[in-house]
Amino acid sequence: ETKKKRSRTVGDMEQQAEPQQELEQKAEELGIELARVLQKADRERLEQALQWSTEQLLQALVPLARAMAVAPVSRFKVGAVGLGFSGCVYLGANIEILTAAIGQAVHAEQCTIALAYAHGETGLAQLAISDVPCGHCRQFLMETVKGSELKLLTRRVHATLSELLPYAFSPRDLGNAFPLFSRQARIRDPAAALQQLQLAAWASCADGKATGDSLLEQQKERLPAAVQALSVSYSPYALSYAAALVVLADGTHALGSYLENAAFNPSLPPLQAALSCCLRPRQSAEYLHHQVSLVVLLQVADSSFSFWDMTCSAVRNLNPNTPILLLTLPRACFEGVSE
Repeated sequence: ETKKKRSRTVGDMEQQAEPQQELEQKAEELGIELARVLQKADRERLEQALQWSTEQLLQALVPLARAMAVAPVSRFKVGAVGLGFSGCVYLGANIEILTAAIGQAVHAEQCTIALAYAHGETGLAQLAISDVPCGHCRQFLMETVKGSELKLLTRRVHATLSELLPYAFSPRDLGNAFPLFSRQARIRDPAAALQQLQLAAWASCADGKATGDSLLEQQKERLPAAVQALSVSYSPYALSYAAALVVLADGTHALGSYLENAAFNPSLPPLQAALSCCLRPRQSAEYLHHQVSLVVLLQVADSSFSFWDMTCSAVRNLNPNTPILLLTLPRACFEGVSE
């Protein structure tokens, strides 16, 4: 029986590899880079050249997404590929932080959502996944705009989210008429908000040479975008708006917004949302643990809870030499946030 299971697994892998190879070859011929975000025009060109449906293309991209996974704990890699309402395609994978609490992990479906959200997407219509989504992810996906209608594609089942999660607990149950992807900007005046950011805490790198103020000064040009990520963070229940800026060793950076869930536990913290945007196709699965060189956490002051401790814990497990800054913004800067 074990041999039968093993042979089926190998067969499944071979069946997946064939369309992936065909896709990669055609993309090279057309001069299309198979990056983490595939624009609508490029998606349509590939579908036309390959004579594939959108579903076929999404599923052919899943192995490429899965290859990005960082899974040093479970050794179980998952890839997810989403089709946005805009027609663009987004690739995500699961992320685990070695020696950190397992709750710090990011599921592939969450990673895809975070990437799409960071790129201004307004919702997902389809999501192809290497495996059937767990209950945690089904609840997270139900938070999105038209989440119940989201079409899920796996090797085992093609179904809508409402079919996989009937009688769901959703934003409506908490009176929320603006689910995830509604993208409501909360900061009244971003330019004025920049002047009101306060350095509330910082943890220096191991050599202790840098100070919080000097590290912050180095990131001045990136702060407007970070404030924008804070402005569109999704926290309709706790009103604990937060975002994270992650700077990598190669000088690039990523931004992530806190994405809350009606059931709370499946919520995606800001650091994890930013890390979701750091993955790169064809990179070593371990590179993320060595590339993070600075983290800036932004959150509303006097929040009902803080992401500082969990962010410090996660970053220390990624790289103990990485400095971390905490910037807070007064509640008065936010629309619809009472004292």
